[in-house]
Amino acid sequence: MSPSASMPVLLRLAALFAVLFLIMPLLVVLPMSLTPESFLSLPTGGVSLQHYAGLWTDAGWSEAVTTSFAIATLSAAVALILGTAFAVAAWHLPGRTTTLLNLMLYGPMIVPPVIYGVGIFRLWADLGVLDTFAGVLVVHVVLGLPFVIVTIGATLATLDRRMAQAARSLGASPLQAIRRVILPNIVPGMLAGGLFAFVASWDEVVVTLMITSRRLTTLQRQIWQGIVDAVDPRVAAVGTLLILLTVAVLVAERLLARRST
Repeated sequence: MSPSASMPVLLRLAALFAVLFLIMPLLVVLPMSLTPESFLSLPTGGVSLQHYAGLWTDAGWSEAVTTSFAIATLSAAVALILGTAFAVAAWHLPGRTTTLLNLMLYGPMIVPPVIYGVGIFRLWADLGVLDTFAGVLVVHVVLGLPFVIVTIGATLATLDRRMAQAARSLGASPLQAIRRVILPNIVPGMLAGGLFAFVASWDEVVVTLMITSRRLTTLQRQIWQGIVDAVDPRVAAVGTLLILLTVAVLVAERLLARRST
């Protein structure tokens, strides 16, 4: 085999090794979540679902899961509404104005979480909303907005502007043109943006740890305490559920992308 012919084979092997290297830690999480022991270990004498059940029977974990789910759902809904309104409005603005506004709203995605968290901590301390549901909700809405704007903006880029113009010329009001022409054509982007905003809120750790303390316990803080105080096997159970949730979101996004095309 010539050197040029062997290069694709070597590249495939290197890519396979890189993928295995990345997913091996994830594959270890599942068996560790099934251990019957009270400490984090691989199951040896059998498997048990007690740590999954503990997420609902233990008051601390169940409250943390419920709180994080409520925050993720509400923040995704608010980010979807605001992001859709912005994306549709920016679609009608000149290119330079849209670019400037996008750079401003992409800030939470670009700025390192630690720096963003320090700024939010100082602002929230002045406003008196540290360690509150509303304070965390607003932060997660801001963090989810860029994902909604990016996905809906990509969907609007494939939409012919003349469709909305034709609706207006036929007597439709601006709201009617948006509701009957634009929104039905960007539903896949809206669903994908909402899913990404939900996952972004569900996975956010750094800023949440910086602005919460004792009154509000989210799943992220509970996981952190489960690692620092004692290596709780329920952390592995939560990790497995988060992996499955992420895979489900990616599959759903892929199906939505195929339908849009």
